[in-house]
Amino acid sequence: MRDLPLSLLRSLAAVYAEGGVRPAAKRLSVEHSTISRALHELENWLGTPLIEAQARGQRLKLTQQGEVLAEAALSALRDLENATAKLREANSSKRVIIAAPPSVANRWLLPRLPRIEADCKGIEVSIIVDTVRMGNLDPYVDLSLRMGPHAPTSATIYHIGSDIAFPVMGTDAWNMAGSPTKIDGLQRLPLLHDRDTRTAWSTWRDQIGPLDLDVAAGSRFTSADLVLRAAEQGRGLALTRGWLARDALSEGLLTQTFGNLSIELHHEWWIAENSASAMRTPVTKVRDWLIAEGKALTLGGS
Repeated sequence: MRDLPLSLLRSLAAVYAEGGVRPAAKRLSVEHSTISRALHELENWLGTPLIEAQARGQRLKLTQQGEVLAEAALSALRDLENATAKLREANSSKRVIIAAPPSVANRWLLPRLPRIEADCKGIEVSIIVDTVRMGNLDPYVDLSLRMGPHAPTSATIYHIGSDIAFPVMGTDAWNMAGSPTKIDGLQRLPLLHDRDTRTAWSTWRDQIGPLDLDVAAGSRFTSADLVLRAAEQGRGLALTRGWLARDALSEGLLTQTFGNLSIELHHEWWIAENSASAMRTPVTKVRDWLIAEGKALTLGGS
């Protein structure tokens, strides 16, 4: 057991489970080159090929020996995950673990953590950041807080609220720009972009205008959190979900520009609940708190 290359076997199991190197890398939050290197190192360690020869662009396929080893590794890792999850649950009956994308964790969940713990007395809430688009929840995660369309999953889904998207800018920068009231003023302001198609400036242009808005111009960032930080620093206009910008707006760091113009985002926010956690009272209390908060924000606006 001492000599087993567990990290290499984990990479092989992920490739087998996810169906390729790139999805495996995304699942393990590493570069795809790291997975490829791990497979080759494992082949060298075993002295036998695990990947069939393939033409450029052809989908990766494991050899028969590779599939046998990958299936065994995946089964063993899942057994370890389940055993670990049960032990963690037994030793932390009051703990609730919530997973969320980085922007949701930083901009929405973390600021509400004191209120959650105050209202759900005696419960310890932990937040983990992940970028997985769903599928099955990891065994140690109780709840997953998400935004946007949800992928098929075995978890129970609770839709907790709708949202709106609108432009925001750092308050000082907006005032220095003269606080234009006409939508044509967008043409004179730098746009900020993230990778979220739900809050793309092209969507704003098509629904609200102006139709000749140059949506190709402007700085780009990898997350809504980064694009909001850039807006707070006065670097330009960000198109954001109201829930994510709510606290910065309340603190005066950001200003909602161009009045109440916005894009409707129906059923935008939702929770996935791990079936293994559904009967635990602490999980139910935190879940219900999040649902109530979501309904309050939806009824009260962003």
